[in-house]
Amino acid sequence: MSNIVSSSAIYYDPDPTTTIIDADKQLIDFHNATNLDDVDPQRLSPWIIRFELNGKKMIGRQMSIEHIDNMLHEKLSNDMINIVRDRDLQVLEKFVLRLRIPDVQADEEDLETVPMLLKDVEDKLLNDLTLKGFPEITKVAYSQESAHSKEKWYDKETGEFKITKSNWIIETDGVALKKIMAVDKVNY
Repeated sequence: MSNIVSSSAIYYDPDPTTTIIDADKQLIDFHNATNLDDVDPQRLSPWIIRFELNGKKMIGRQMSIEHIDNMLHEKLSNDMINIVRDRDLQVLEKFVLRLRIPDVQADEEDLETVPMLLKDVEDKLLNDLTLKGFPEITKVAYSQESAHSKEKWYDKETGEFKITKSNWIIETDGVALKKIMAVDKVNY
Protein backbone atom coordinates (compact mmCIF):
# COMPACT_ATOMS: atom_id res chain seq x y z
CA MET A 1 0.00 0.00 0.00
CA SER A 2 2.97 2.30 0.54
CA ASN A 3 3.33 2.71 -3.25
CA ILE A 4 0.18 4.81 -3.46
CA VAL A 5 0.23 6.60 -0.09
CA SER A 6 1.47 10.18 -0.18
CA SER A 7 1.31 10.62 3.59
CA SER A 8 -0.09 9.00 6.68
CA ALA A 9 -0.60 10.25 10.21
CA ILE A 10 -2.36 9.39 13.44
CA TYR A 11 -4.68 12.03 14.88
CA TYR A 12 -6.70 12.45 18.03
CA ASP A 13 -10.06 13.38 16.50
CA PRO A 14 -12.56 12.65 19.30
CA ASP A 15 -15.94 13.02 17.58
CA PRO A 16 -16.57 10.63 14.64
CA THR A 17 -19.42 12.82 13.35
CA THR A 18 -17.17 15.91 13.00
CA THR A 19 -13.46 16.50 12.60
CA ILE A 20 -10.75 18.81 13.84
CA ILE A 21 -8.94 18.48 10.49
CA ASP A 22 -10.14 21.34 8.29
CA ALA A 23 -9.28 19.52 5.04
CA ASP A 24 -11.61 16.64 6.01
CA LYS A 25 -14.72 18.61 7.04
CA GLN A 26 -16.41 18.29 3.65
CA LEU A 27 -15.55 14.59 3.54
CA ILE A 28 -17.06 13.97 7.00
CA ASP A 29 -20.19 15.98 6.13
CA PHE A 30 -20.64 13.92 2.96
CA HIS A 31 -20.05 10.68 4.87
CA ASN A 32 -22.60 11.62 7.53
CA ALA A 33 -25.19 12.51 4.87
CA THR A 34 -24.74 9.24 2.95
CA ASN A 35 -23.72 6.99 5.83
CA LEU A 36 -24.88 3.44 5.28
CA ASP A 37 -22.84 2.00 8.15
CA ASP A 38 -24.54 0.55 11.19
CA VAL A 39 -21.72 1.70 13.45
CA ASP A 40 -22.52 3.48 16.69
CA PRO A 41 -20.23 6.56 16.78
CA GLN A 42 -20.00 6.24 20.57
CA ARG A 43 -18.28 2.85 20.18
CA LEU A 44 -15.49 4.24 18.00
CA SER A 45 -12.06 5.29 19.21
CA PRO A 46 -11.18 8.99 19.32
CA TRP A 47 -8.02 8.13 17.37
CA ILE A 48 -7.81 7.84 13.57
CA ILE A 49 -5.21 6.76 11.05
CA ARG A 50 -5.42 9.17 8.13
CA PHE A 51 -3.93 8.20 4.75
CA GLU A 52 -3.60 10.52 1.78
CA LEU A 53 -3.54 8.42 -1.40
CA ASN A 54 -2.01 9.63 -4.66
CA GLY A 55 -4.78 9.54 -7.30
CA LYS A 56 -2.35 9.56 -10.25
CA LYS A 57 -0.48 6.54 -8.92
CA MET A 58 -3.79 4.77 -8.31
CA ILE A 59 -4.84 5.37 -11.91
CA GLY A 60 -1.41 4.24 -13.15
CA ARG A 61 -1.78 1.01 -11.19
CA GLN A 62 -5.42 0.63 -12.27
CA MET A 63 -6.73 0.79 -8.70
CA SER A 64 -9.93 2.29 -7.46
CA ILE A 65 -10.76 3.53 -4.00
CA GLU A 66 -13.44 0.83 -3.86
CA HIS A 67 -10.78 -1.83 -4.48
CA ILE A 68 -8.66 -0.47 -1.63
CA ASP A 69 -11.73 -0.27 0.63
CA ASN A 70 -12.58 -3.91 -0.16
CA MET A 71 -9.01 -5.07 0.46
CA LEU A 72 -8.93 -3.34 3.84
CA HIS A 73 -12.24 -4.92 4.84
CA GLU A 74 -10.98 -8.29 3.62
CA LYS A 75 -7.69 -8.10 5.54
CA LEU A 76 -9.06 -6.48 8.68
CA SER A 77 -12.10 -7.55 10.62
CA ASN A 78 -15.18 -5.56 9.57
CA ASP A 79 -16.06 -4.85 13.19
CA MET A 80 -12.51 -3.64 13.81
CA ILE A 81 -12.57 -0.67 11.46
CA ASN A 82 -14.72 2.17 10.30
CA ILE A 83 -13.56 3.66 6.99
CA VAL A 84 -14.40 7.13 5.74
CA ARG A 85 -13.14 7.71 2.22
CA ASP A 86 -13.45 9.91 -0.82
CA ARG A 87 -15.72 8.57 -3.53
CA ASP A 88 -14.75 10.14 -6.87
CA LEU A 89 -11.34 9.36 -8.40
CA GLN A 90 -11.92 11.56 -11.45
CA VAL A 91 -12.16 14.76 -9.42
CA LEU A 92 -9.32 14.41 -6.95
CA GLU A 93 -5.59 14.04 -7.32
CA LYS A 94 -5.34 12.84 -3.75
CA PHE A 95 -7.73 10.76 -1.71
CA VAL A 96 -8.26 10.72 2.00
CA LEU A 97 -8.83 7.44 3.76
CA ARG A 98 -9.65 7.63 7.48
CA LEU A 99 -9.52 4.46 9.58
CA ARG A 100 -11.04 4.39 13.03
CA ILE A 101 -11.01 1.32 15.25
CA PRO A 102 -13.57 0.57 17.98
CA ASP A 103 -12.84 2.29 21.26
CA VAL A 104 -10.36 0.46 23.40
CA GLN A 105 -11.37 0.69 27.04
CA ALA A 106 -8.05 1.89 28.38
CA ASP A 107 -6.92 2.81 31.87
CA GLU A 108 -5.25 6.16 32.40
CA GLU A 109 -1.78 4.58 32.11
CA ASP A 110 -2.82 2.79 28.88
CA LEU A 111 -3.68 6.00 27.02
CA GLU A 112 -0.19 5.97 25.51
CA THR A 113 -0.61 2.41 24.20
CA VAL A 114 -3.55 3.20 21.89
CA PRO A 115 -1.48 5.46 19.59
CA MET A 116 1.29 2.83 19.64
CA LEU A 117 -1.25 0.16 18.62
CA LEU A 118 -2.41 2.40 15.78
CA LYS A 119 1.20 3.02 14.76
CA ASP A 120 1.67 -0.76 14.46
CA VAL A 121 -1.54 -1.07 12.39
CA GLU A 122 -0.40 1.82 10.17
CA ASP A 123 3.01 0.21 9.67
CA LYS A 124 1.49 -3.18 8.80
CA LEU A 125 -0.94 -1.61 6.32
CA LEU A 126 1.78 0.41 4.62
CA ASN A 127 4.41 -2.31 4.43
CA ASP A 128 2.58 -5.65 4.47
CA LEU A 129 -0.72 -5.07 2.66
CA THR A 130 -0.55 -6.10 -0.99
CA LEU A 131 -3.34 -4.43 -2.95
CA LYS A 132 -2.56 -6.05 -6.31
CA GLY A 133 -0.31 -8.77 -7.58
CA PHE A 134 1.85 -11.09 -5.54
CA PRO A 135 3.64 -10.00 -2.37
CA GLU A 136 6.70 -12.05 -3.31
CA ILE A 137 7.26 -9.96 -6.46
CA THR A 138 8.43 -6.45 -5.71
CA LYS A 139 9.20 -5.10 -9.17
CA VAL A 140 8.26 -5.94 -12.77
CA ALA A 141 9.80 -4.90 -16.07
CA TYR A 142 8.45 -6.07 -19.40
CA SER A 143 9.58 -5.84 -23.00
CA GLN A 144 8.63 -7.18 -26.36
CA GLU A 145 10.95 -9.71 -27.94
CA SER A 146 13.22 -8.20 -30.56
CA ALA A 147 12.74 -9.02 -34.26
CA HIS A 148 15.77 -11.32 -34.48
CA SER A 149 14.58 -13.43 -31.54
CA LYS A 150 11.19 -14.24 -33.09
CA GLU A 151 10.62 -17.88 -33.79
CA LYS A 152 10.77 -18.85 -37.49
CA TRP A 153 9.20 -21.96 -38.91
CA TYR A 154 8.87 -23.48 -42.37
CA ASP A 155 5.38 -23.85 -43.86
CA LYS A 156 5.45 -26.94 -46.13
CA GLU A 157 2.23 -25.97 -47.94
CA THR A 158 3.39 -22.55 -49.11
CA GLY A 159 7.13 -23.20 -49.08
CA GLU A 160 7.78 -20.05 -47.07
CA PHE A 161 9.43 -19.29 -43.79
CA LYS A 162 6.93 -17.74 -41.39
CA ILE A 163 7.57 -15.75 -38.27
CA THR A 164 5.41 -16.17 -35.21
CA LYS A 165 4.03 -13.07 -33.62
CA SER A 166 6.30 -11.55 -31.04
CA ASN A 167 5.85 -12.33 -27.38
CA TRP A 168 6.29 -10.24 -24.29
CA ILE A 169 8.99 -11.03 -21.75
CA ILE A 170 8.34 -10.21 -18.11
CA GLU A 171 11.30 -9.87 -15.76
CA THR A 172 10.67 -9.72 -12.02
CA ASP A 173 12.46 -9.04 -8.76
CA GLY A 174 11.25 -11.86 -6.59
CA VAL A 175 9.78 -15.26 -7.39
CA ALA A 176 6.24 -16.63 -7.15
CA LEU A 177 6.46 -19.20 -9.91
CA LYS A 178 3.73 -21.51 -8.60
CA LYS A 179 1.25 -18.64 -8.27
CA ILE A 180 2.15 -17.09 -11.62
CA MET A 181 1.73 -20.35 -13.52
CA ALA A 182 -1.87 -20.49 -12.31
CA VAL A 183 -2.69 -17.13 -13.96
CA ASP A 184 -4.52 -17.26 -17.29
CA LYS A 185 -2.57 -16.09 -20.33
CA VAL A 186 0.81 -16.95 -18.83
CA ASN A 187 2.59 -18.92 -21.53
CA TYR A 188 5.31 -21.19 -20.25
